[in-house]
Amino acid sequence: MPKNLDLGIDAAALIESVRPEMALQPPRAEDAVQQGGRQPTGTSEGRPQTRSPSAKNARQGLVEEYQRQFVKKSDFNAHSGKTCYMRPRYHERISQIVEILGKGVSISAYLDNVLYEHFEKYGEAVDTLFKQKFNEILKKKDTEE
Repeated sequence: MPKNLDLGIDAAALIESVRPEMALQPPRAEDAVQQGGRQPTGTSEGRPQTRSPSAKNARQGLVEEYQRQFVKKSDFNAHSGKTCYMRPRYHERISQIVEILGKGVSISAYLDNVLYEHFEKYGEAVDTLFKQKFNEILKKKDTEE
């Protein structure tokens, strides 16, 4: 039976904290005051900043892309994996993401999705760096012999 927890979390703020580059809206004045910060000043003319409809659509596109790529069930079976240690703050954040956004997505599935995308994007760079380092080790070993 799933837990019904009221964590009092602002979902929009959580999403923005995960992908800071998605944060298109300036912080609200009342949020800044509650957190002990300064109130936003707006534009140089003193008018509040507004976002164009295209910026809002771009943000929504990023949100949908994030949901589609990372917050989905995976065919990965956590029991066949290995233990992975992480910073407590990352564990807490990921736990909140999968609890609120995931609808049955496990932490393992989320991390599997994130790592899959990471290696899709950076796999060639990782392979190149690995080969460079491996060749350096072989050259060093040859010079020592």
